[in-house]
Amino acid sequence: MRSTIGKYLLKNWTWPFLAALVFYGGLLMAYEVVGLSKEIFSMGAPFRWVVPLLLLSVPDNLGMVLPMAAVLGGLMGMQHLSDGSEMVAAQGLGVGMRAIVKPWLILAGILLAVATFNAHVVVPWANTTQRVAQASMVEEARTRFLRPGSPPWFPSTAPGDAVWMAPDGQVHLMEVNREGVQHLVAKSLLWGPGNKGPEKASINLKMVDLNGCVYHRADGSIVHIQEKEHLYAIKVPEVPKLLQATNARFKSTRELLGHPGVEASVELTRRITLPIASCALLLLGIALGLGHPRFQRGGAIVKSLGVILLYYLVLKYFESQIIYAKSQLLFPRLALLALPWVFLAAGFLLLRRKLRPHHSNRLLRFLPVKAVIHLDELRQKVSEICLGFVSKHLKTLVSILAALRKRRARRDILASWTEG
Repeated sequence: MRSTIGKYLLKNWTWPFLAALVFYGGLLMAYEVVGLSKEIFSMGAPFRWVVPLLLLSVPDNLGMVLPMAAVLGGLMGMQHLSDGSEMVAAQGLGVGMRAIVKPWLILAGILLAVATFNAHVVVPWANTTQRVAQASMVEEARTRFLRPGSPPWFPSTAPGDAVWMAPDGQVHLMEVNREGVQHLVAKSLLWGPGNKGPEKASINLKMVDLNGCVYHRADGSIVHIQEKEHLYAIKVPEVPKLLQATNARFKSTRELLGHPGVEASVELTRRITLPIASCALLLLGIALGLGHPRFQRGGAIVKSLGVILLYYLVLKYFESQIIYAKSQLLFPRLALLALPWVFLAAGFLLLRRKLRPHHSNRLLRFLPVKAVIHLDELRQKVSEICLGFVSKHLKTLVSILAALRKRRARRDILASWTEG
């Protein structure tokens, strides 16, 4: 019977988990598509790069989606069983903590293996390949728009600017703004991505042997410019990410261990804790979904969103303490490592609490079951002794009152008249 119950629980947890994986994964990939489209459009690259870049971002998003899908899948699966009174009937047949934990261990082991392989093997390879693909995309965009005799290129992020390469190879840069008009001519041009970090992506146009002039609208003056080099940066829209991208995401786990640093420690901690978080949030979702059908109706998505927001807000807070504050303290790093274990302990405690028998007295819910039974037996004995003592003295009091009533009745006038 226990193996049958275990298989039944696994079935009812797996299908909601897969549905939640598609749901949350679709949300993150939708944001990814929007960000990639803006990035490609700002560079002027062909839109055929959307599909390969989107596929290469799947492993990174999968590592963040697995904990979300785990908590929602466990919560929906257990809540479905609770709504149908199946868990109430199972508890009546003797199903307890062990019968629920065993199938959770099986599903958690599969999740841990998949998430660990994805984090330590697939994610570094996908990020490195994505960087190579982005470099090829930038080069194709350059040869597409900045070739001799091609039409002028107007960056989408700077509508008042234009870059044009003349048939003789000279590069013309025109800028129009409220302050004035600028026209620069360079003999050659170097094109490449900026080095301001993953959060501040840009395309740098390095113009060599530059001449030009600037017209100031305020006073009508014209200033002639002559420079050896001029750097023109084109901002690229940031691709939205749930967690801040680090420069260490391209390195393997062995390289992260060999080259410690702020970003390396954050990236390594993510690869270690996110697989554990998938198992922990799965158990917490199971514990949240367990309940009596009379007192629990719906709300699975809202509850799962609350758990997800709490986990990732705490995660981002401690990561920010390490990245931005450049903190060398051990507490933020230890807090990041301990975070999934805290949620795992919360799941165990909540599941144990919901599987215990109901007690009307709130003070007794924190005591072991044997202690509650002994206290109940002691209460019954004390109540029997007290009831016997009270009933004995009550009978004595009733007899005394009856005797006093008889004496008083004899002294009445009617009693004396009847006796005479």
